[in-house]
Amino acid sequence: MIRIVILISALCATLSQSHSDSIKCPILPSGRCWVDCNKEIHELICENGHWDSIHRDLRHYADNIEPKGSKVEFVIWNSDEITNVDHNLLAPILPVLQSIVLQDLINLRFIPMLRDAPVLEEFELSHCEQVTELDLSHLPPTLTRLKLSYTGITRLEYVTGTPFTFPHLTMFTYEQSRLHTIRGGFFKSFPALGQLFILDNSVVWDSSVVDWDIFATVQPLWYFAMSNNNLLGGTPDNVNTLLFKSILDSLNPSPSSTVTINNNGFRMEQFAFANFSRLSPAATLSLRDNHFINVDTAGLFADFTNLYTLDIGQSDFVVRANTFQGLPKLDTLKLDNNYLANTFLDNDMWSGSESFALRSIELEHSSLEEMPVGQFRDILRNLQRMTLTGNNIRFPEINFPSNPATTFLPYKNLTYLNLDSMGLTTFNSRLVEPLTKLKELHLSCNAFTEITKDFFTYIASDLEQLTLDFCHDDLIDLHAPGVHENAFTTLPRIRQLRLNGGFFRDSIFNRLDRMPLASKAVLQRLSLDRNAIRVFDLSLYPFNGFTALQSLSLKQNKIQSIGLTEFTHGTWGNLINLDLSENLLSVLQVSNFKGLDNLRTLNLAGNKLIRLRPGCFDNLKQLNTLMLHDNQLDHLPRLFSETNTKLEILMVERNPIRNVSKDHITALAGLKKLYFHDTKVETLEEGIFSAMNETDGHVISFPLDTLTCSASNLWISDYVNRLEFLHFVTPIFEAHPEHQHAFRLSHVPKCKQDDGSLEFITETHARMISHQTTNQTPPADGPSEGTVAGIVIGVLLAVALVGGIAFIVLTKRTDNVLNSLTSVGSRIKSTVTTQKTTTIFDRGGFENRNFENTTVA
Repeated sequence: MIRIVILISALCATLSQSHSDSIKCPILPSGRCWVDCNKEIHELICENGHWDSIHRDLRHYADNIEPKGSKVEFVIWNSDEITNVDHNLLAPILPVLQSIVLQDLINLRFIPMLRDAPVLEEFELSHCEQVTELDLSHLPPTLTRLKLSYTGITRLEYVTGTPFTFPHLTMFTYEQSRLHTIRGGFFKSFPALGQLFILDNSVVWDSSVVDWDIFATVQPLWYFAMSNNNLLGGTPDNVNTLLFKSILDSLNPSPSSTVTINNNGFRMEQFAFANFSRLSPAATLSLRDNHFINVDTAGLFADFTNLYTLDIGQSDFVVRANTFQGLPKLDTLKLDNNYLANTFLDNDMWSGSESFALRSIELEHSSLEEMPVGQFRDILRNLQRMTLTGNNIRFPEINFPSNPATTFLPYKNLTYLNLDSMGLTTFNSRLVEPLTKLKELHLSCNAFTEITKDFFTYIASDLEQLTLDFCHDDLIDLHAPGVHENAFTTLPRIRQLRLNGGFFRDSIFNRLDRMPLASKAVLQRLSLDRNAIRVFDLSLYPFNGFTALQSLSLKQNKIQSIGLTEFTHGTWGNLINLDLSENLLSVLQVSNFKGLDNLRTLNLAGNKLIRLRPGCFDNLKQLNTLMLHDNQLDHLPRLFSETNTKLEILMVERNPIRNVSKDHITALAGLKKLYFHDTKVETLEEGIFSAMNETDGHVISFPLDTLTCSASNLWISDYVNRLEFLHFVTPIFEAHPEHQHAFRLSHVPKCKQDDGSLEFITETHARMISHQTTNQTPPADGPSEGTVAGIVIGVLLAVALVGGIAFIVLTKRTDNVLNSLTSVGSRIKSTVTTQKTTTIFDRGGFENRNFENTTVA
């Protein structure tokens, strides 16, 4: 009898556990909403839904979730039929709603009534252009973040007469909209506000009056950004300037704050700067891409004793004597894209300056013809980074190398120098000879006609990176720079070398092989992109000794094949990254890539690959990332002859692949990210992803519009629901990574019906379950899962009673009774977890589909 009771108890416990597991993350009825309830805060997302389906799903979630009371982050996206998100819709989750995002609801007309949401902290409204009023009375005082993006809201003001206060709100964002007005004192409704962002808007001010206190706040802001707003189209000049003045008059930044007022097209006139010193507590200040108009800049920043970074690039800024007076903490100064040809030389802008800590200055495209003089040299004695790109400075050391090197003599601490796009036709390293601490030198996009050893002879021995790219898209043999045979014989022991776009052809390998052995032995990164290289078979070239090379890039050349022995020299053992993308490769052989024992990343994207030999990557024992996207593969073979545990990322998107073998994917036992969207795959074998690590943020990008809604694909819906959205932030499914919303919202693949229309594959599954339930013999509202469990337990208790009687009457046949009860118990359990045959309606007729271990709905 005791054994019988134990058997019954164990079976009841199993059923109870099964029931608990089945409702941990409930499958929502519509197939258009999904839930991840495996984290402390549950995440709900609905796409392409309507009011009734969303409400039904929310009710189902609220009724079936355990434990009750978990907080919820809720997203409704791309649902054209939603015109109102009201209290009734959200009622099932309103008490636990912590965050809500309404995105791409093109017919939504009002801010939802959320005043009664007791724990709501974040509200985001995005791409809802029919919403035209910001009614703060609809929002709860518990908010901490409010974001309005691409809406029809044009006025930041109180809709009702009585201001509402949000004592906990710390961040406010208004972006990508048409801004008509901001009422003075509006932001005082948020007494805890610390971050304020007004970004990427079209500003058409609807009044000639601008309140002086439009950005007044209760407490100082530690981050303010009014950037990339377009005021040039519909705002009069005087209002434009008044808007800028109102910022300076009302903004209250905290010490060490960031103030970014860039790329707005503000007309910054003298009178607007009356209260400029209000910004002096800031550590970072940007006025880039606005317009200084007749402003006396002498002593303009004298009060900015905390300023660390100052950006006044592309602003028509005119330097004067004493312009940079003070500024004792200034570290970075950006003056680029201003016309400094005369004023920079004629005025000692650093007179009275205390900026002895300045480490970086950007002067690119400033029409400079000479290096600056005066106290500039004294101030910049600690300078480490200088950018002179796009100026017209002529250096005497280049044309007259026998003269003393004096141009950069005052800047001996420079570690970074950029001389790109200077119009130089030749170069002599005597110019930079005084820069003994130089680590990085850029000489790209000049007009060099030849490269000689004089380029490198006097460069600092500790230089780590040299960039010598050519930027002529139409470069041909006739105009390609010549490379002397001994050009690289004086190259120092650099770590990175870029020689892109020079049309050097295959001969560049011979030239580089003449590098000193000591330099070869330390070179780690080599880039030879866009050089019309046709043959990549290093057995043909004396290209040895690069034992430290970790990264080699040969993309956008004309390589048609890879030699069979190019990596057998024993000098490539440290190579980690190889980029052969955008070449003309068509076939890969099994014998390719010998000797690359430590290769981690191989990029073959954008070639003409039509076939891969099975096992063609067997030699790459440590390969972690393989990029095969944008080729012409119609089949994906077995990439490794044996099971591989090292490959984690495989990218085969945008190939005409029609089928993917389950065995070929499951053989990649370490795979975490698989991208194969934009292929022609229609059917996926069940279990194809079984080897992927489901608990380590894996991503699968599905074909967007080729999977069919046939029964053979419905296992994908089970797969989605079984995983229960464990990785909502790192999506399980990215239907199309290039899509602007895919990174967050494209979690579930769609399938194509016979008429060509698309629906979520979970919708097909949900409809199948609904059809099955409708056609069952019991009434439509038949027994629930809990009722079934109750019936089972009751039957088991009856069996126990019968067993007890049998035990008393037939004590000598205990074992037979026990065996019989065990058999009965098994049959009873099978009523809950037996194999079920369900019927799916398809345009081609009815189709049978077997699901094992399906819980009765």
